[in-house]
Amino acid sequence: MNRPESIVVGFVLGVACPLLTFVVFWWTTAAIHLHLGWLPLEAVIASALGGLALGVVLDVVYLKRWIDVFYTANVWLLGAIYLGLCVAAVACFMGLPVGTFLLGIGSGLYMGRRQRHVRPDDSSATTPSLRATAVFAALVTTAAALPIGLLALADRSVRESLARLPGLGRADLGGFAGLTLVGILCLILFVAQYWCCRVAGQWSLAIGGTDGRPGDKPGCGREATAAQAR
Repeated sequence: MNRPESIVVGFVLGVACPLLTFVVFWWTTAAIHLHLGWLPLEAVIASALGGLALGVVLDVVYLKRWIDVFYTANVWLLGAIYLGLCVAAVACFMGLPVGTFLLGIGSGLYMGRRQRHVRPDDSSATTPSLRATAVFAALVTTAAALPIGLLALADRSVRESLARLPGLGRADLGGFAGLTLVGILCLILFVAQYWCCRVAGQWSLAIGGTDGRPGDKPGCGREATAAQAR
C-alpha cells in the first residue's frame, strides 16, 4: 500500500472507530433511559461522550496496526462493522438511504482494492467477489430503506406530496398502491446500489498495481526494469 492510499485508509478507519463507539454507547444508554427510566439523561450524554473518547483512544493505540491489516481482515468482521455503520448512517440521514448508498459504493471500492492487493494475479476470483459484495450492499441498503418507506406513507405531509403526482391519490397511498410504490422505489434502489458498487469495485481494481503506481500490472515495475537492463 502506497502512502496516499494508506492516508486515505487511515482517515476512514480513524473516523469510523469513534463514530461506532459513540453510537453504541449512546444508543445503549438511551435505550435504558427510555425503557427502564432509572438512568438519567446526563448519564446518557456522558456515556456517549465517553464512547467517543474511547474511539479516539483506540485510534491512537491501534490505527497503524489496522491500516497494515486493512486488506486482509476477516470478511465476517468487516460485514459486522459495515452493518453497524449502516445503522449509524440511517440515523444520521434521518432514514434517507443517502448514507447507506455511499457506504455501499465504499464497499465496492474496498473489495476492488482488496483483490488488487491480496490476489493481484487471480483474476478468476475478482468477478464473484465484486458480485457478492454488490449483492450484499444492495440488500442492506434496500432492507434499511424499506421500513422507512412504509413508515413514510403514514406521514401526512409525505402523502400530500405524493398525491400531487399524476395518477396518485392520497387515499390510494394507504393501500395497495402505496405498497406498490414503495416496492418499485426499493427495487430501483437495489439495482442502482448493485450497479454503482460493481462499477466502483471494477474502477478501484484497475487504478493501480500492488505498489500503487497507476497502470501497473502484475509482472510490471521493478521486474520489467530489471528485464530491460539485462
